[in-house]
Amino acid sequence: MTPPITNLCNDQLRDYVESLRVCNIGDGYLKSPGDDTPHKSDSYIREVSVGDKSTLLFTFQHEWELVPGDWVLQEWYGENKLAEVKFTVEKPST
Repeated sequence: MTPPITNLCNDQLRDYVESLRVCNIGDGYLKSPGDDTPHKSDSYIREVSVGDKSTLLFTFQHEWELVPGDWVLQEWYGENKLAEVKFTVEKPST
């Protein structure tokens, strides 16, 4: 686990840690145009301020992102799961 990093933010000393944000994709795979590799999940590391609230969300900006099934968003600090949000994406009716 990474120890907190102290930074100056808005004239205040703040502790930051790196957290891992994970998005597990529904019943299929996410495949963007021009990318030959299908992805079952996406993740990235971000810095978060200790003690501050954070928003965990996913926005659909393209039609190809609407993979039907149960999706799971998670926020991790080391081996500790800090948050989890589950939602279901359904095929649009035609």
